Amino acid sequence: MATAEGLRQMVGSVWFKLLIAAVVVGLLFAFNRVDIDALLHLENTWPWLLAAFLLMLPPFAVVSYRFQILLRSQGVQVSFREALRWTMIGAFFDLAMPSSNGGDVIKAGYVIKHVGPGMRGRAVMSVLFDRVLGLLGLFLLASIVMLLGWQVVRDMPARNLLVVCLFGASFGVLLGFRLMGARRFYNLPAMQRLFDRGAWGARVRSLIGAFNDLRERPASMAYPYEGGRLED
Repeated sequence: MATAEGLRQMVGSVWFKLLIAAVVVGLLFAFNRVDIDALLHLENTWPWLLAAFLLMLPPFAVVSYRFQILLRSQGVQVSFREALRWTMIGAFFDLAMPSSNGGDVIKAGYVIKHVGPGMRGRAVMSVLFDRVLGLLGLFLLASIVMLLGWQVVRDMPARNLLVVCLFGASFGVLLGFRLMGARRFYNLPAMQRLFDRGAWGARVRSLIGAFNDLRERPASMAYPYEGGRLED
């Protein structure tokens, strides 16, 4: 017990966190995720770097507020500061890890630790929806821009494929969400028997319930969707 407590204190110490941060930064340089030449010429470009940094802050604030709304819709009460902290940590690991979705895994881990047992399915669903809303907002925005600039798009050789892909990834996904969340579908006796076969069925039922809670709160979903377009 004493050893476990000592290990927990060591992992939670500031020096251990600084060590991990140093290792991660070193890996960024080792795997060429940071352009050293650009760092060497910062004296010529620092005003643009400062402007880019300031322009990144408002989208992070909006996305964090979106995540806070999604969590609250699932009964997870967090402050805006905590949602902003998790969002920034997730964004960092999106950059540092090989996969662009690594930040979502880290963010889900923080949320699961916060809610504890019994709410993990809803916590994971909130993180998943946070990502899906961002992508959906991106595709919907691209669809609108394509319609507004149709005079340019109609001359493209692959315009039909572009139209199918964009509308399928935006409005098709919305339709898929509606079908997935249909209570008549998963309340069918055959589906209930399928869910009752094992522990996985309870998890699936929990995820579907979390999805319906989000889908049936349009007032809570409108602002998160708008934030999705800023993030992506």
